[in-house]
Amino acid sequence: MPKLVLCVALAALAALAGSPEAAAQEPSAAEQLDAVFVDYEGEHTPGMAVAIVLRGKVIHANGFGMANLEQGTENTPETIFRIGSTSKQFTALCIAMLHLRGELDLDADIREYLPEMPDFGEVVTVRNLVHHTSGIPDYPNLHVAEGVPLTNHVTAEETYERLTQLTELEFPPGSQHSYSNSGYFLMGQIVHRVSGQTLREFAHENIFAPLGMDSTHYHDRHDELVPGRADGYSPDEDQSWVWRKHNTQWDHVGDGGVFTTVLDMAKWNANFDDNQLEGGQELMDLVHTVGVLDDGTELTYAFGLNVGELSGQRIVGHAGGWVGFRAESIRLPELQLSVIVFSNCASANPSLLAQRTLRKLL
Repeated sequence: MPKLVLCVALAALAALAGSPEAAAQEPSAAEQLDAVFVDYEGEHTPGMAVAIVLRGKVIHANGFGMANLEQGTENTPETIFRIGSTSKQFTALCIAMLHLRGELDLDADIREYLPEMPDFGEVVTVRNLVHHTSGIPDYPNLHVAEGVPLTNHVTAEETYERLTQLTELEFPPGSQHSYSNSGYFLMGQIVHRVSGQTLREFAHENIFAPLGMDSTHYHDRHDELVPGRADGYSPDEDQSWVWRKHNTQWDHVGDGGVFTTVLDMAKWNANFDDNQLEGGQELMDLVHTVGVLDDGTELTYAFGLNVGELSGQRIVGHAGGWVGFRAESIRLPELQLSVIVFSNCASANPSLLAQRTLRKLL
């Protein structure tokens, strides 16, 4: 089992769990938390990495199962995972930054930045893309409907061209909320057009480098080598105890595509409590602003962030899942507490495991 990584005293973790008696038995607090992930321990299963952040500090982190079953490499807090749609909050923050700079208008027609997109007879705004109210169909579904397996190589250019060929929306913009990866993929294209940098370059310069997220990037080349990364795995369809590699040949970023570690994500979550990036508190307020439909209905979706409640506490976060990877990052803003769970096991449920962990701490 990988070495336990504690970045502050376990006594603080035990105290957080709420019992003076627990504080006197330091190892038991960590063991109780790790017990949530016991099904993913061992040398014969993919697993996950976990980090718990309190007031800007990682108070507990650990790895479970294997990052690579063939090489016998264990998952640790330093393992790099693909995090699927948990990436969306980074894309949305890039858009928010450009808006606050005055280089982009959230309420502008997306065709102002992407003139190749069709005229649907109704204006689709950048804000519609942010809150999934655009009516633009989900691009993975478009490809699958046309007989393109998710295992095939599909380039971002091919997907953009397919979206420019759309003839109609699924519903009038602003009338419904319907989760669509197409919106965030197009937001990545908009960042490129407006800034002159790829989404990868812009995010590195404006988010990842300033926060010291040195193991994080938008993975815009599927064949790029990444030392320390986990392979994705799914159970075999006919033999659930047999694992099959499950990665992707798609080069898409914006809706997903971020590779990172739980320790880097901890830095990102801590920044919400004390923003060190350009834009200050105004940026933080903007990215936590939920969408509103044309009829006045308030959504629970902000800028790549879901807003809800758990055990009486407001929670903010976003799950992710693509090929053999699953992810969850949940924050409790009022407590400055967050739990991050990244997995390379397609059958895992990091959202459930993160919530179980939080309940042990509340």
